[in-house]
Amino acid sequence: MRAELHTSRHLLAVQDVRASREFYVRCLGFSEARDFQAEGWSFLYRDGVKLILRECSEALSADQLGDQAFFAYIFVKDIERLYAEVVASGARPLSTPAECAWGMREFAVRTPDGHTLFFGEEYTAEDVDRALTDAKVFAAEGRYAEALERHLWYHRNALEFGVGQYGVRLSFALADWISLSRVYPPARAELVATRDEAIDAYRKDPQSALQLAEALSISFALDDLASAKKLFYEGLEHGVKEPHIDLKRVLASGDLSWARDAMGDPSQKLARIKSEHELMNMLSDLGDEMQSVITESNASRIAEFLRAVAMTHDWDTAVRIRDEALEFMDSPLIRDALKGT
Repeated sequence: MRAELHTSRHLLAVQDVRASREFYVRCLGFSEARDFQAEGWSFLYRDGVKLILRECSEALSADQLGDQAFFAYIFVKDIERLYAEVVASGARPLSTPAECAWGMREFAVRTPDGHTLFFGEEYTAEDVDRALTDAKVFAAEGRYAEALERHLWYHRNALEFGVGQYGVRLSFALADWISLSRVYPPARAELVATRDEAIDAYRKDPQSALQLAEALSISFALDDLASAKKLFYEGLEHGVKEPHIDLKRVLASGDLSWARDAMGDPSQKLARIKSEHELMNMLSDLGDEMQSVITESNASRIAEFLRAVAMTHDWDTAVRIRDEALEFMDSPLIRDALKGT
């Protein structure tokens, strides 16, 4: 059996133990242990973190060590509150709390001796939602580089917090990113690079429908219909059922052959819409108001689908599909969908 390592303390050499102790107490909220004291030493603690300072006035100071002066990564709860405490003390952190690719929201502080310590907190679903809000606020304020950083962080991390983020990531978030790209060209360049990464990932794993959907969604957002069409047919060749496309954009382009291939069998597509509608109706806890919103949304979706059928197939097929739709959803949007087509 191996020996057990059960706890640790950070032991630091400092130039002036009194000045260093003052910094840790005043700026970082530590307290000094009174049960044991020794000349040239200081024993500090805050919650579960313990530090030992040893005065070594003749030793090389930490500020001459560069990155070797990094000495601790302290996990915290409520990193924003801690950051506010540090700033209120008069100290100047090296950075503001920021999300990092390794799943932490962190900031750094340098001590008077030159030691660098990091404080970090695992980010949560609230951080994911805040990233999109921050991106919109920063863009409105003209802080375009910061807005882009928020979009990139969200896109790379959102799916860690559930599949519910998938739709947001390729709809509302993508639309905001496109809006930013219109006033800030680097945002478009990053979006193109993100799309190309998704394409590369898909081609390495042609069964990855999610990567294909991402590449297609971004291509449509970029108004790159040539790339979207190429990806769509690649997906069909690899057996992906109904690769995700923006059917309205395809129809508007006048490419009815592509639109027809994308639609597939109208009866089968209507059957899937019907199943989804019935499933949502089974969720009684949604409430009457939400059910009404969902029904209206589905009716609008079916009406748009019927108009597409009329353009890509024939009138008789469109009428037949409309009548089938009315059997499970009697809506004026559906009844009148083919007027004027």
